[in-house]
Amino acid sequence: RIARLELERADCLEQIASLRQAQGHAEGLAVERDRLAAEAASLRQGHDQQGAELAAERARRRAEVEQMQEEAEGHRRAAAEALRQLEDAQGLLAARQQVDEEVQQELEHLRAAVGQNGDLASLRALAEAAE
Repeated sequence: RIARLELERADCLEQIASLRQAQGHAEGLAVERDRLAAEAASLRQGHDQQGAELAAERARRRAEVEQMQEEAEGHRRAAAEALRQLEDAQGLLAARQQVDEEVQQELEHLRAAVGQNGDLASLRALAEAAE
């Protein structure tokens, strides 16, 4: 009976050693699990920070694009106004040239009349008629 108890005791000691080894292995796995969880949390935090930085960069670029579009629209309006003013000036210039041509023709007509008549009274009469 003592020999059997000794065998059971030896078996129990073996099981205790095996359980201690398994407990050490489990503790090692728990440490590794905690390390991996901390690393994952760090990666998530880094990912979240990068996401926030990217969102901020996108917002900054969007604001820049909107500002450039507003500036371009301002330039377009200024160019349209300048073109309108140029067209007005061209119209005035054309009208002025036409008036100058008419005046020039009238002057040539008057010179021709003065050359034919030669006297001042005739010139005055022609001038009054031209007015």
